Amino acid sequence: MITIRELRYGMNNLKSNAMVQDKIHNMMLKNLNREHLRDLRNTMLHVAYVPEEWKRATVIPIRNQNKPSEEPESFRPISLTPCLGKIMQRIINRRISCTLEKNGQRFKTQAHFRKGRSTLDNIISLDHFIRQGFNHLSPTITCAIFLDVSNRFDTIWIQGLLFKFSNKGIIGNILKWVANLLQKSNIQRQNRPNMI
Repeated sequence: MITIRELRYGMNNLKSNAMVQDKIHNMMLKNLNREHLRDLRNTMLHVAYVPEEWKRATVIPIRNQNKPSEEPESFRPISLTPCLGKIMQRIINRRISCTLEKNGQRFKTQAHFRKGRSTLDNIISLDHFIRQGFNHLSPTITCAIFLDVSNRFDTIWIQGLLFKFSNKGIIGNILKWVANLLQKSNIQRQNRPNMI
């Protein structure tokens, strides 16, 4: 069951007033009756229902400064998704994160997407290992490998991800809801901007 407290967390710090397909923005949601909104979320979670509109995004290409406008690589896509969907995703994400943290299922070195951690943690660790290597009487070689995986979400194996979730204790309605969210939408993408 989703609580009012979780709903409050999901609605906290909603900044954008951009409206997408559903024509709802965050100021409208802040004025709604929270009990009704919570009951709707609980029903959706109970039956693992994700509206098709929540699976679509309005993609706006933003050009990186000082890059040629005629090259597709010069643009980064910004995806605007329905506000109602964002709130539910924040609630589910928090539950998954809490479960993984509680069960010790995350790598100790993982800094991204963790509360109280940032990429600065990894930079400090790297600096520590470099200094440690140089401070030995006979300096050791310190190597670093940096991997930038582009388009990683587009190529993720959804069934494999869900299998890993279930092995880490993410089960029941939350797993079913995430599985439904990750299924491809039946609605054809409309008005998708051409990035070229």
